[in-house]
Amino acid sequence: MGLLPWLFVVAGLAPFAVYEVRPAPLGAGFVHLLAALLLAGCASLYARALAPQPTRLAWSAGIGSLAGGVALHSANALLELGPTAAQLGMVEGLAYALAALGLLAGLRPLNHRPLQPLLEARYQDARTRTMNRRALEALSDSLERLARRHPVMLMLFEVAPEQHPRVRDLVRGPDLVFYLGKDRFLIVLQNAAPEAALRVRERLERALGVPRVCVLPFQGGDLRHALTQLQAELGV
Repeated sequence: MGLLPWLFVVAGLAPFAVYEVRPAPLGAGFVHLLAALLLAGCASLYARALAPQPTRLAWSAGIGSLAGGVALHSANALLELGPTAAQLGMVEGLAYALAALGLLAGLRPLNHRPLQPLLEARYQDARTRTMNRRALEALSDSLERLARRHPVMLMLFEVAPEQHPRVRDLVRGPDLVFYLGKDRFLIVLQNAAPEAALRVRERLERALGVPRVCVLPFQGGDLRHALTQLQAELGV
């Protein structure tokens, strides 16, 4: 999927292989070529984003098509094709239309996973100000995909009921906190080395009097299996 935007750019530069190259000033044509390369690079990054696959595919194709249109505009300007420029302009316009369709198509899956649990009240635990078990189930696929690309640490612990509202305040901003019921919390540390997990664990033990925090490096695979391992270690 990450190569798709670059294929659009190559297609946009096809006139260099078809038409005779004539000396022409660089000017705006060179600037458009740089813009096309930057857009293709951004599209490749979107292909790896933490988002549903339909969204990543649509946005990668949409931005890639935009990059292809800009690359075609660059070729048109650098080659000074004259009458042929009008025909290529129609193709360029089609590329921009496809780009708009791709970006719009990518918005639809965002109404579902993985952002839905972060927005809807039924995925929140109001008393603890954290997400609930239903949110964890909805986000499991995205978290498994994230863990295959970036270091993720899982932390499971029990804490006294009167300390529940304080848990959210003791973790880092990008980390995810889930209340699993029966005084148990799961923290997902994103982009976290073992040292970061150690600091969070010490903070929980010191501030909340947590007797035991179980930590597990998560590198993808089945999140439910990893949670079962943590629960067995915690003795629940």
